[in-house]
Amino acid sequence: MRCVRQVVVLTVALGALAFAAPALAGHGEIDEQQNATHLSNVAQTGPTNSDLAFWGDQLYAGNYDGFKIIDISDRAEPETLVDYPCVSIQNDVGVWDTGPNHGSKRLLFTSVDASETTDDCVDGDDTDGVKDPVSPLAPSGEEDFEGIRIFDVTTPSSPIYVKAVSTDCGSHTHTVIPVRQTGGSGDKRKFALDAENPDRVFIYVSSYPLASALDPSRCGVTNADGSTTHNKISIVEVPFADPTEADVLKEVPLHPMTLGFPGQESQGCHDIGVMIELALAAGACQGEGQVWDISDPANPDTQNAARIFNELDMELLTAVFGGMKEAKTAPILAEMDALKAREVTARLAVRQVAKAP
Repeated sequence: MRCVRQVVVLTVALGALAFAAPALAGHGEIDEQQNATHLSNVAQTGPTNSDLAFWGDQLYAGNYDGFKIIDISDRAEPETLVDYPCVSIQNDVGVWDTGPNHGSKRLLFTSVDASETTDDCVDGDDTDGVKDPVSPLAPSGEEDFEGIRIFDVTTPSSPIYVKAVSTDCGSHTHTVIPVRQTGGSGDKRKFALDAENPDRVFIYVSSYPLASALDPSRCGVTNADGSTTHNKISIVEVPFADPTEADVLKEVPLHPMTLGFPGQESQGCHDIGVMIELALAAGACQGEGQVWDISDPANPDTQNAARIFNELDMELLTAVFGGMKEAKTAPILAEMDALKAREVTARLAVRQVAKAP
C-alpha cells in the first residue's frame, strides 16, 4: 500500500447518516456501474467478511474465522497465499510495513470485539495450532481477552502471532497511524506524525460496551442506574524496534456532549479516518461525526472537536434532533450557528404540534 506511506485515508460513514436511505445494489450490478469494472472474486471464508486492507500487491481480508492474505498482482487471477484461522468477532484488519530502517517487517493488526478465553489463536489446552473454538463471550468470572492482535506477516504464507493487547471493551474497528518519537522519555515522550520514516504506529481503537450487555463488569463504567458508559477511544502503541512491547498508551475521552444513538448516551465511535498531511482525524461516532486535531498524535484533541451539525442538511438535522432528548439537544443548539439553530428549533416545534393529539 505505497500510497499509504504518503497519506492514510479512511472514508467513514457518519453515524448520524443512518437516517438517510441506503443505496442498494443487486448481485452482479457492479459490472454495470460507471468507473468500476468487476475483475474477479475470491471465495468467502467463514460466516462474515469484515474488512479489507491493502499494501502493495497484497490484500488482507478479515472475517469472523480469521483472515486471508491474497496476492492481487494479477487482478484478474488473485491468489490466496494463506487462509489463517483465528476465530474472532470482527477481525477488522490494518497493516503497516516497518521499512528498511526497522527490519522491513510487515505487521498485521486485527480487532477482537468479544471476550474470548485466549488471546492467541490456538485452543487453551493444546499447542496443535487449531483455531480456538471458544464461544464469542468467555464465561463470567474467567480470564478473557478482547482488543488488538498483532501478527508478523513478512512471509505472507506463514503469519506469526506476535502479541495481543487488551483494550477496554475490545476493538470494533481500528485505525493505524504512523508516528515517530521526537524526544522526551517515560511519560514525557513527544511524538509527531511521520508517514515517511516512522519508528512505531499508534492504533486508534474504536469500541463499544457490547460485552457489558451480558456482564456489566467486563468493560466500560457502570452507572448507578445499571447503564454502561464508554465515551472514549483507546490508543495502542506498537514500537517497530520490538512489537512484543506493544501496549495501551492511553485512553482518550470524547467530548461529554458527543451524541449517542437517539435517546442514548454516547458509547464511542464506529470508525476513525485519518488524513496525515492535514493532521486531522474524522470520527464516525454513534450519533454524529467529529473532526479532531491530531498534530500531537498521542493526544488527539477530542474536547474541541469540530462537529458536523452546522453542515448537515436541514431535513437530516431535524430527523437527528427529533430522536434526541431535549436536555441533550439544548447545549448542542447553543454551540451551533444561531440562524441554523433557530431554524431547526422551529422545525422541531412544528413536528411536535403535528404529533399532538
